[in-house]
Amino acid sequence: MVVTISDQDLMRMKAALLDDDRDEALQIIKELVKQLEIQAGRRGLL
Repeated sequence: MVVTISDQDLMRMKAALLDDDRDEALQIIKELVKQLEIQAGRRGLL
């Protein structure tokens, strides 16, 4: 499975790493997992 990440999302990820912002990093992960679940649901994988 492939997840497309926007330039804005990539910048958010880099900023969270540089700032050592665990809450932001967790929020990004949650959003990516939700995106994966939606994509999987569309393909009938869930």
